[in-house]
Amino acid sequence: MSVFPVLLTGPFTAGFVYELRDFARERPSFIWGDFISVARKNWKQSMAAAAIGVIGFDLFFYLFQVCSALTGTQSLFYIPLTMLCVFGLFFLFMQYYVFLVIVTFEMKLKDIYRNSLIFAFIGIGRNVFVTVVSSLLLLVTVLLYVPLAFLFPFITVGTIGFLIVFSVWPLVKKHMIDPYAGQPPEQDKGDALFTDRGEEL
Repeated sequence: MSVFPVLLTGPFTAGFVYELRDFARERPSFIWGDFISVARKNWKQSMAAAAIGVIGFDLFFYLFQVCSALTGTQSLFYIPLTMLCVFGLFFLFMQYYVFLVIVTFEMKLKDIYRNSLIFAFIGIGRNVFVTVVSSLLLLVTVLLYVPLAFLFPFITVGTIGFLIVFSVWPLVKKHMIDPYAGQPPEQDKGDALFTDRGEEL
């Protein structure tokens, strides 16, 4: 039961990312109406994505503690620890794209994560930039100046969210929308990797 409230952040994140995407596209949006509509429409995939994120990061931190403890007895464990950190970093990069793809395209969950993994690699420069700036914002807001901590759920989350979507949306548009712009819709969607909902949403 304690995990259920965490899973509910999935639909919330889907609606939140949709609004941020429209801001990044400089398109008008009916904030509350669109937020609720998108959250309802994508609740299954967004809850699944939230669960995968929680499980993935929990597993990462557990394995990180294990490997860190083992390095004290055997220096050889620095190798799996380094590999774990790299995997964890790219898993974090994937999260920048997962919900954006969910609210923009009709795709199976496995294809959403496959595309997110691809973007984690081809967008590595902007991913690192977003991670560094987001970390600095968190550091300033929560750690360095405690009185600012109350702003975290109101300003910091929104600023970081907008930074992420504003940075990664052009890459998604370039590779998943622009190549298909102006083409007639496919008659048979059975084998299609995704259905472009860029103009629909």
